[in-house]
Amino acid sequence: MHALTYFESTIINSNIANRLINSAFVELFVKLLHQVKSTQLKTRLCSIIGLLIRHSTIIENDRASIGIDSALLQGVHDQSEKVKRKAMAALGEYMFYAAT
Repeated sequence: MHALTYFESTIINSNIANRLINSAFVELFVKLLHQVKSTQLKTRLCSIIGLLIRHSTIIENDRASIGIDSALLQGVHDQSEKVKRKAMAALGEYMFYAAT
């Protein structure tokens, strides 16, 4: 959780966000989001993915094939309200980026 909190604090810089979203870290975050049961961890992962998308200026096309959208949709259907809200916000960022 501490490492994820550190990630969350550094990704407001667009250069860092660009490097991270186009790296293997996002694939790891998506896999974790599919597998973990912890509400805290799911909330943090959704928040990080949303912030990465918001602050990135260049997202490579292959990012669409790693299942970011399905992981966030799974979060939208979670039992926890916190996870639902963070997943919906991240999904909104993803859809806005795709539309623009």
